[in-house]
Parts: sequence; structure tokens; C-alpha cells
Amino acid sequence: MINKADGALSEAIGNVCKDFVENNPDQVIEFLSSDHEIVDKKFIDDWASQIADEFEIECEGKENECVQESFQKA
Repeated sequence: MINKADGALSEAIGNVCKDFVENNPDQVIEFLSSDHEIVDKKFIDDWASQIADEFEIECEGKENECVQESFQKA
């Protein structure tokens, strides 16, 4: 869905991706570092882009602070 979504759906996906990474960092690292067929550079870049967009939307003007808070949650 990540690479096909736009508009409001894309924003919702970004929030879900960010929350999932914050609440399940070990599972995300395990999955993204595995040899799954769907895990390639584009897949990882799409996830990262969605999460970065979420920080940009949610934390306008204080993105660095929000990223640090997210690291602490994870």
C-alpha cells in the first residue's frame, strides 16, 4: 500500500508505520534485515519516507525534537 497510496490514505499509513516502529523496533529490525523477497532498498526507502513525512506533518518546526522522542519510545 505504501507505494500506491496518496492523499489522506498516505498520511494514515505514515502514522501507522511510525507507531509500529516505535512500538515494535526489534521486529522491524529483524524483518528489514532478513532475506525476505519483498525487503529491498526501495521497500526500506518507502518505509523511511513515510515515517519522515509523518515527522514533517506532525512536528512542523521541531522535527529533531520529535525524532529524539521517537527514538526514546522505541
